[in-house]
Amino acid sequence: MDISQNISEEFGNDEENNYLNLIKKVLNDGIDKEDRTGVGVRSLFGGSLSFNLDNSFPLLTTKKMGLKGIYEELMWILRGSTNNKELQKKKVQIWTGNSSREFLDSRNLHHYEEGDIGPTYGFAVRSYGAEYNGCDKDYSDKGFDQLEYIIDLLKNDPSSRRILINLWDPTVIDKVALTPCMMTYNFYVDTVNKKLNLQIYIRSSDTFLGLPWNIAYSALLVYLLCNVEGIDFMPGQLNIITCDQHIYNNHFESVKLQTNRIPYKFPKLNINRKVKNITEFNWEDIELLDYNYYDPIRAPMAI
Repeated sequence: MDISQNISEEFGNDEENNYLNLIKKVLNDGIDKEDRTGVGVRSLFGGSLSFNLDNSFPLLTTKKMGLKGIYEELMWILRGSTNNKELQKKKVQIWTGNSSREFLDSRNLHHYEEGDIGPTYGFAVRSYGAEYNGCDKDYSDKGFDQLEYIIDLLKNDPSSRRILINLWDPTVIDKVALTPCMMTYNFYVDTVNKKLNLQIYIRSSDTFLGLPWNIAYSALLVYLLCNVEGIDFMPGQLNIITCDQHIYNNHFESVKLQTNRIPYKFPKLNINRKVKNITEFNWEDIELLDYNYYDPIRAPMAI
């Protein structure tokens, strides 16, 4: 969208400005470090962002973002899948580089078929602690189902301080394509105002490419949970806490372009039905409203 074609009322977004200020701070104040990918990063310790989900959805406007890809990865994880070929069939490629034959071999995962990410993300959500034998096996009723655990608490004990999903399992670090970056989901229910809040912890945050995706992904999870039958809350607040926040060396110019844009107001999101099981949602159940945005900013993903 051309900024000149929009009236001033469409602008004004303190929450997205906070994100832009964060990536500016990483760029201006961070230290230069080597990293796993070999690309190199500018890194800064510690950051936080907060988003009110009550009447808006935090999909960044200073570059166009595709919500459908975010939705597909979220549902892939909630189903417990570790097979990237399922995402590729839906034309979602964010895991393709990190599950290629070359990449898996570099991690000494020669016995995994191409596309297998190992016992991480969806496996940790639905089958934590189970023995992993490949992405084509059925892990139903094996390990600990953290998704069912938090849904049960949200329905039956919303005051609990243990409504938490933990993806970090140090016993399988050498068995996964990538260890989880967004690794802890800690829910808090405001039982007075009937709001579902979520705090996320990200140990390693690709602040330009990954963090915007993580923000929208986490917000969408809250919206979906609020539309599961028996969970009678509205979306509340999303907090994001990061440890190592970094910008890859080949993203500097892209960051400068984005931070020179004035954010539009965030869009709104409607979920058009309630479901018994969160994995029953379809893309057609999601309605994104009033999303104004700038052109996409292309940048290579470090592998």
